[in-house]
Amino acid sequence: MASPSKPDRPAAWFTKQQMASAFDVSETYFDREIRPLIPDKCVRRVGRRLRFYCRGVINAWANAKRIQYNCDSDFPDREALLDQDFHLRRHLESLLSSR
Repeated sequence: MASPSKPDRPAAWFTKQQMASAFDVSETYFDREIRPLIPDKCVRRVGRRLRFYCRGVINAWANAKRIQYNCDSDFPDREALLDQDFHLRRHLESLLSSR
């Protein structure tokens, strides 16, 4: 698993296509909805391609969703969405550990 204290490990950095695939969304959706949430320190350019620090992307996305869910505590599927967040984190962490 990628350690947050070792973000220079090459396996911890995914391409946009890999990140979109991990979230099970299109690259266009990733650019429009997820990428604005990602801090600059979690994005780097390698040649002509962008690379995303996977743990940073997961944390940024989860924090944004958690804030949204906490503000909208009457949302009927709040628990289901938080459960989806948990499963996405586990999926992405398994991808990292297999690299």
